[in-house]
Amino acid sequence: IETIEIPQKLKMAETLEKVALQFDSRVQNVPYSGYTETKSKNHLWTSAGTKLQSESGGISMYAYALSQSGEDKKVGMASRFYRDPKTLNPDLIATEAAKRSVGLLGAVQPKSGNYAVVIFNEVAAKLLSFLNLHLSAKSLDEGLSLLHGRKGEQIFSSKISITDDP
Repeated sequence: IETIEIPQKLKMAETLEKVALQFDSRVQNVPYSGYTETKSKNHLWTSAGTKLQSESGGISMYAYALSQSGEDKKVGMASRFYRDPKTLNPDLIATEAAKRSVGLLGAVQPKSGNYAVVIFNEVAAKLLSFLNLHLSAKSLDEGLSLLHGRKGEQIFSSKISITDDP
């Protein structure tokens, strides 16, 4: 992280806005975009004389793009966390935010009902992460899961298949 000079950091932050605005003429504004660095040191000292330390850090980049078509306005957001400065890609983040924003134009709230849906991979991963403790075979065996005692039973629709295979 220390190898990146401030002018480079500013250029990356400016690129987030520039690329998003160039994506589509309906992208009107980039109200938020940013570049953030984090660095931490952890120390573990014990009364037995153990002295350990570790360092970690990374870079976060994000962009919000506001698109408009007539009176319809929608915001799309994208972000990434990087540990290796060589992999920074502000163009990817800006394009993703703009694409999401433009893709939401014309979207309407549907009436309540049963619908087939497509879930973005990132959303599916977040949904499953909430269930991680309860779906883990280890948690089931240790009695920590709400599903304890139901091992081998069908819990979800037969259209969903989840396997814990470490």
